[in-house]
Amino acid sequence: MKKLFTPPLLTALLCCMGAFLIASCSDDDKKWPSEVSQPFVSVTAADGDSTISAVISDADKTITFGEFQNMTDLSKVKVTFDMTWGAILKTPGTATAEVNLTSPYSVVVNVGYLHEETYLMSAKPKDIPNPILSAKVGDEEAVIAGNTITIAYKTGMNVNAMVFDIELVPGASLKSPADRTFDLEFADGTLVVTYGGTDYTYVVKQTGYTDPLLSQGWTDETGSFGTLPKYIKVYKTTKLNGVDNNIAYIAIMGPQSTMGVLGTGKTGAKTITEYESVAGEWNVILVGVSTSATQTIVRDGSFVQDPDPAGYSFGTIGQDVSGNYGMAWTQKFGGKLYSFPFRNATNFTPRVQSEGTVWDVKTAVSGVPMILWNGNVLTAEQTIGNDGTNIGWYNGNAIAARAAVGVTAQGKVFAFCGQQVEGSVGVSMLDLAKVMKELGCVSAMSFEGSSSPNMRVNKHETVLNSKAAEGKAEKGMQCALVFK
Repeated sequence: MKKLFTPPLLTALLCCMGAFLIASCSDDDKKWPSEVSQPFVSVTAADGDSTISAVISDADKTITFGEFQNMTDLSKVKVTFDMTWGAILKTPGTATAEVNLTSPYSVVVNVGYLHEETYLMSAKPKDIPNPILSAKVGDEEAVIAGNTITIAYKTGMNVNAMVFDIELVPGASLKSPADRTFDLEFADGTLVVTYGGTDYTYVVKQTGYTDPLLSQGWTDETGSFGTLPKYIKVYKTTKLNGVDNNIAYIAIMGPQSTMGVLGTGKTGAKTITEYESVAGEWNVILVGVSTSATQTIVRDGSFVQDPDPAGYSFGTIGQDVSGNYGMAWTQKFGGKLYSFPFRNATNFTPRVQSEGTVWDVKTAVSGVPMILWNGNVLTAEQTIGNDGTNIGWYNGNAIAARAAVGVTAQGKVFAFCGQQVEGSVGVSMLDLAKVMKELGCVSAMSFEGSSSPNMRVNKHETVLNSKAAEGKAEKGMQCALVFK
């Protein structure tokens, strides 16, 4: 018989079969498992310069770290997952991730075809001595849990200036704030206590506070304007001054906010749209005035536009180099901005430098006129005596769309803008002053009225401007007041 395979051919064939068998074995080794019962090889976390390992219970679906020895703040813990072959980590999205372990964290893992399991990952901070024995506001005891102090708000408390009575263990001392006072309306506070040479930091928060503006008929529209800092809120009313369908908005900026000013004054007047195009990071934009009155404009501590050349001393809002808001009548002397006190006069005489005080502002903008001072609504005669001019804003208590800005005793800023189209009638100057007082301002000044007022938040419209409603270009304004 004829040989079917010659020796060289047989050898080659055997080699090929061997390679096939080896490849087949290799493929079997890497075959994706249908189900993974133990998805984690290990889970570790950074504890300062050290690393600790978690105890994994696949039966209970838990990942438990023991006591951290170096870290007391577990809000940002670096955790690393070593996964079993075939298990896919879904949450967090990476094998090494920064997670918040101040409360149980859900770890989601795919352990088979369309099969997910959730493990609860928890940790225990290092036990530390608590240097605070008790904390209270008035007669209300705060709850101290870990590094958190929580006070239940009660009627009569000043949420913007909550003064805590704090009892410390012997040897501990209060580091900050020295006055134990917290503004808890917009954000939590921070308390630092020193004990045994170590600083212990506490988060101070309140619960149960209801914004009084809601009871005045304003609605919280903050969520309609995109992402805003916690200390900026936006409210709307459709019954301004008790009149149905009378629309107005206010933007409230906490003392944590920053004020800026856009524009160069009369020679470079721009519409709100033009200002908005260069507003960049600013969240709130309120236009100024377009009248013959000259707005004082200070930006980055320098005069962009000097006060009115006629010598008038208009009401001005300013933020100083420390971030504090204030209002005053102002004038320029020797290259510096001076603030002046209220004077009970009906006739105006130019301000004298010796009667004023240098106001070290970073940003300042004047308005026309000051309408509220030290909690008192100003009359038309008083505005003349202090500002120097009144071009009929109070005559006949005429109503109009108006813009205003005010400051509270706690350093918050209220930016107001009303509407006078589509059935909304606006408000008189006198009633505007009363509205700003009711909102909680102690000082307030008006910008222009009629067809000028406009305010936008995160480039979203608030009121409908009168000119825009007619399909016309809005007025060019000397500047725009902006906040972030």
